[in-house]
Amino acid sequence: SRISARAMYTVLFLLTTVLAVVMRDYAQPMMRKIPWISTFNFEPSPQWFGAQAVYRISFGNFLFFGALSLMLVNVRSRSDPRDRHLHHGAWTLKFVAWVVCNVVPFFFPNDAVTGYTWLARAGSGVFLVVQMVILLDFAFFWNESWVARDHPSWIIGLLVSTVALYAGSVALVVYLYKW
Repeated sequence: SRISARAMYTVLFLLTTVLAVVMRDYAQPMMRKIPWISTFNFEPSPQWFGAQAVYRISFGNFLFFGALSLMLVNVRSRSDPRDRHLHHGAWTLKFVAWVVCNVVPFFFPNDAVTGYTWLARAGSGVFLVVQMVILLDFAFFWNESWVARDHPSWIIGLLVSTVALYAGSVALVVYLYKW
């Protein structure tokens, strides 16, 4: 059930990504008709409406996953009923809550979404730093475990994997630069 919960959360993230891309590209006509979004002293660009739709989808997911996290505070074992019922179960209820959380931010005023946008930008910087620390910790652990085996084949494997990862990174950067 741990794998199925991870798979379902991955599906929710995939749906969020698809929804954000669709809203970014096709939400402008809908967003122009919402009165509290489209009342300005200036005429915003079509890209502004697409970005606002993505920010509102992001805000909705922040609300959903934040509420789910708060409900699971201090769950320390799988025997806790909240783990079984809230984290690993009730997927229909969670899906309905996810949909509601993605719709509700479209009723928020622009100032609330702008405030969330700046909070999300700062939070994403912190998130990237945490991810770098986790990645470096993994790389250090991987290196230590292979070097500790004290056999030339493990050292050669470590060297080959390092060269392959660096080559792949350089190739990807070159490809993205040309593309």
